[in-house]
Amino acid sequence: MDNSEKEYDEVEEIIQYVSEENPDALMFRDPDFYKAIVGYYYNEMDLPVLVYKYSKMVECLAEEYGDEFEDPCLSAIEWIDYNTIRTLPYMDAKGRPIIIY
Repeated sequence: MDNSEKEYDEVEEIIQYVSEENPDALMFRDPDFYKAIVGYYYNEMDLPVLVYKYSKMVECLAEEYGDEFEDPCLSAIEWIDYNTIRTLPYMDAKGRPIIIY
């Protein structure tokens, strides 16, 4: 098993645990930030939620759409800040994911 398979299995275990323990846990999709999941954390209601690493989110988006932009990383940062970070306060607190920098 190579590292990518191991990482995939670990992320799958994290997602499975969080979704079983907290059916309200939210996961970012479209674009998919699967590779940016680094773990889980218990929120203020003592429910597990997914934790994403911001720099990995940027990498995911830059890889996926890099050919479409002159500066893929800057475009990814702008997109994430506007379309993802900005939405966090409007998400249900029971399942709101955490983004670490």
